[in-house]
Amino acid sequence: MKRDGPTRSSTLTPTDEGSRCTERAYVQVHDAFLRNPHLHAILALTVIFCKTPSPLQISRVLDISWEDVRQSLVSVCDLLHPPAPPEHYYSDITLSDRLRKMLSDPACPTTFVDSPRWHALLAVWCLTRSSIKYDARDIFYASDFWAEHVCSARPSQDLWNALRRSPIPCQLSSHPMLPWVITWLEEVDVDETRELTMIYRSILQETPTPFAPGLRMDVVL
Repeated sequence: MKRDGPTRSSTLTPTDEGSRCTERAYVQVHDAFLRNPHLHAILALTVIFCKTPSPLQISRVLDISWEDVRQSLVSVCDLLHPPAPPEHYYSDITLSDRLRKMLSDPACPTTFVDSPRWHALLAVWCLTRSSIKYDARDIFYASDFWAEHVCSARPSQDLWNALRRSPIPCQLSSHPMLPWVITWLEEVDVDETRELTMIYRSILQETPTPFAPGLRMDVVL
């Protein structure tokens, strides 16, 4: 006699279903990375931007066209929010929670986002006004978040050069951020950072800031 019993699908728990969905999403993103060399960088920058970026902003950081950004996102559009590629070069790129979790999981080395690397790239972009091309959205972003990216970046000669040559840290609007940057520079403690620390301390001595003396902010190395 044939016994009626549960099928395989009916015995799957919600956790099993969730694991299968996550596995399919990982395979989808992994395969998309292999087909498109720009996709990992696009998604990494989308995660690292402090405010939701547009395809145009991503394209300027990577020096590719915004259409390249849009076309790259087509292969993972069901993992975006909403599940569709951006329609316009000023549209926001918003990742789903599932995709963000995947990109932040070091157990998935193919998709994992090395945050200090991409913070360093964005820090240099923010500090280098010539790459921003006088777009208001980019200018405001650079002014507001350059220090946050610097203090989360992996130290490099490119970053020291950008800090040394950029006028942004010396601007009055940047002075409240300098104690945070000085703390990070002192943590790194190499010849280049000692020089920059002296420059930024001299700027603060000339212009009072709203930070209390001795205030220490958390930094990431």
